[in-house]
Amino acid sequence: MYKNFKERGGTDMKGSRSWSVDALYCGPVLGARGKVFVVFWDWETGEVVRRINVEAKNVRTGSLIAIASEDSFYVLHFNQDAYTAKLDEGAETMDEGVKEVQLMLVDSVKTAKWVRDCFIYTASNQNNYFVGNESYTISLSDTPMYILSYAPAHNCIYLTNKAMSIYTCSLSLNIVKYQTAVLHGDMDAAGEILPSIPREQLNKVARFLEARDLKELAMQITTDPNHKFDLALALDDLDAALGVIMQSVPETEAESKWKALGDHALAVWRFNLAKGAYEKAGDLGLLMLLIVSMGDRIGLEWIAAAAGASFHAVLLRTH
Repeated sequence: MYKNFKERGGTDMKGSRSWSVDALYCGPVLGARGKVFVVFWDWETGEVVRRINVEAKNVRTGSLIAIASEDSFYVLHFNQDAYTAKLDEGAETMDEGVKEVQLMLVDSVKTAKWVRDCFIYTASNQNNYFVGNESYTISLSDTPMYILSYAPAHNCIYLTNKAMSIYTCSLSLNIVKYQTAVLHGDMDAAGEILPSIPREQLNKVARFLEARDLKELAMQITTDPNHKFDLALALDDLDAALGVIMQSVPETEAESKWKALGDHALAVWRFNLAKGAYEKAGDLGLLMLLIVSMGDRIGLEWIAAAAGASFHAVLLRTH
């Protein structure tokens, strides 16, 4: 057994002589595939880091590991520090050091490729990528596609089909870098990468941040007024939500947003904001209840006039 062209001394890999090895995979740990399972060993001690009972057809090893079977794939993360700490404690290490991040059931993964911490794969006539614990669709296809390569310089994935036709789809390397930095908690690096991401891709980044519960940052980044409004309400930033409606939402599409803003304002006792929002939404029923509770005589007179005008308008339309 050799690692980095040097013969490994010491004992054998634990349990390796009791079954036939179909394939070996190198990385921070040594992986081996059997008929119905995959085993990972520590290079130095030969101890089993983890055994996974799965009929795997492909394995890639690194700090992140993807194991693809016929109808699913697993993405796992090897934590070298956790594993070493357990060894130092003299604890049982069978299942330590490798943390299962996500099991995702999909149709058979046809082809796949790692780009940094991003797992690009094709399945079910979809071209997807998996990062963190979320899977994102890059594009759809009419026939099964197979990954040939990823060209970072062109932000392009090259694919082919059974007819050997060549196709491309776009995946920004800067988005992958940004998402990887966020997943590692390196927000300074993420902030440096953000200006290099095209404006048309910012909404995708904002959705990613929202899924990571980074709603404030997502609200700063998104260029979609509807998304920004929803994030503002989720953060109880009612002034920001009001600003979105006033500045970015067409009047013909604003009624439901005024109503939502009024409901949130009422829930946090901001009666004046709720009153103004219900007025804009034209919700006279809720507005009347609010004004009565506030003892607002002038407001009641306004509602009476507005209701009368609405009633006359209905009468005119029926004749």
